[in-house]
Amino acid sequence: MGSLFILAGAVTCSNAATEIAASIAITTWFLKKIIKREFKLVHSNLNLALFAFVLVNLLSIVNSGYKYESLEGFFGKILEYTLLYLVVVEAIKTKRQFRNIIGIILFVCALIGLDALFQKFFGFDLIRRRQFGGMLNASFGNPGHFGAWLVMVLPLCLSLFLFGNRGWRKIRIISGLLFVLLLNCLILTHSRGALIGFIGAVFLIGLLRSKTLLIITLGCVLILPFVLPNPWKKEVALLADIDSASIKERLTFWRKTAVMIKDRPFIGHGINTFNSNWPKYRVGEEALGGGMYYPHNCYLHIAAETGMIGLGIFIWMIVMLFRTMLDFLKNIKLKTDEDRFYQATGLGLLGGITACLIHSFADTNLYVLLLATFFWFLLGLVMNLATKNYKSEQP
Repeated sequence: MGSLFILAGAVTCSNAATEIAASIAITTWFLKKIIKREFKLVHSNLNLALFAFVLVNLLSIVNSGYKYESLEGFFGKILEYTLLYLVVVEAIKTKRQFRNIIGIILFVCALIGLDALFQKFFGFDLIRRRQFGGMLNASFGNPGHFGAWLVMVLPLCLSLFLFGNRGWRKIRIISGLLFVLLLNCLILTHSRGALIGFIGAVFLIGLLRSKTLLIITLGCVLILPFVLPNPWKKEVALLADIDSASIKERLTFWRKTAVMIKDRPFIGHGINTFNSNWPKYRVGEEALGGGMYYPHNCYLHIAAETGMIGLGIFIWMIVMLFRTMLDFLKNIKLKTDEDRFYQATGLGLLGGITACLIHSFADTNLYVLLLATFFWFLLGLVMNLATKNYKSEQP
């Protein structure tokens, strides 16, 4: 469990610490299974789709013109993320452990939020000494990555504040304060995709739990831009600038990536080969510059590397995740404060995954080590909650 606690914080600032923590967690999990001779995995509706996703990534190597890169991507990314997911699903065995991991995430939210606030006023963050360039990035490499992490944790803070334990007021107050702090940070990242992802997450939480929240969110989206103080109006105006160079550049990336997919539509060009194949498709587009780029659309990226089959299986996996969690949220009985905590946590985690998936239409979340690791970590938490069924009725 200690390595998972470390991982929850490491994904905000260090590739090396993230890799080490994930490796320790996976190795420990393997050794325990070997020693105890318990090789059976926790049953869930996601398992079949998950293993199919791993298989299609493995098969894509056959089609790859860059075998070494594909093997490196399969073992160093896909397999590692999958094993981390399985570790999280199985390693958290008690209610106390689950509550502790959520507490660690909230603590990290406070730490990073305060670090971002310090960066805003003093010009650099305290954790990595990253400079403030007009857009907040805190301890992350760039504002887009910070925004992607924020939208994965903001729904959890919001859900715990609105629907958490009536008897545990401290958690609700802390979650509310964190929500206000992190929402301000999100706006100051100037990440349109992240903000749209967050709005989508709030809509999901509203649909599942509170129609009032849905109406308030819609009202805020429509009214707030006109009533905000002038400094904030400028921030919102920057987010609303649809003619910006970054949007035009992304559209160009997507058109070229569509050509890549058309060339090898079934199992793609091979996992982890997008950058190697990209120079063949960027010819004639001055806007793309001379470097290597991701397409800034994770779904097109998946299709380019593993084909439409790979993309279809990934979507199947996400559908099964949502189906399982929605069943859990539907069936939980709100008899105690503890039940409300698990419902609020489940809503928040599902909202964070939803926000990341929406944001991934316009960014590289699933291909950035820190963000991808945290995404699969959240998948594991959601399925752990659903399969362990942490409700107060159980001993």
